[in-house]
Amino acid sequence: APGHSAGIGEYTAAGATINAALITGLGNAGCIAVSGSDLFVAVPGAIGEYTTSGATVNASLIKEGETVSAIAVSGSDLFVADGKGIGEYTTSGATVNASLISGATYGVAVSGQDLFVTFGGGSIGEYTTSGATVNAKLITGLSKEPGGIAVSGSDLFVADWLGNTIGKYTTSGATVNASLVTGLDF
Repeated sequence: APGHSAGIGEYTAAGATINAALITGLGNAGCIAVSGSDLFVAVPGAIGEYTTSGATVNASLIKEGETVSAIAVSGSDLFVADGKGIGEYTTSGATVNASLISGATYGVAVSGQDLFVTFGGGSIGEYTTSGATVNAKLITGLSKEPGGIAVSGSDLFVADWLGNTIGKYTTSGATVNASLVTGLDF
């Protein structure tokens, strides 16, 4: 909407507001990745870098299209899903491989040397951080547009946009609970 100025707020894990306007004026800000004291934020046409205290480091660190759907960070590497594939960049903005993995990608999570990627068509693939295929169909049968994905230890948590659920799976591909959280409105 005209005059709309999206931003990022800071809250405690319990939901208390610390600073509702930590970073403002981002337009249609999308996904966020955190690494130490840095925030990497998808904004229209770019990925910007900010500090966790709200200071701008580089508002257009990486020039990227409007469709960034996920960012994952590992060390000095950023992995970016944009609906057409996964690109790899450095946290200083240099392109490593803009076409690391191709396909209709919606989410990306990184754990050590493994990338877990959600694809349109309802699957999750496992790849190395250098783009080599480990298992292109690690998990199948999800909604046609599984979205965000997060990894914690040996568990994957996946947002199922059409099912309005979050499912829990193992990094080896086993289903723990496909409807761990239900009743969401994505």
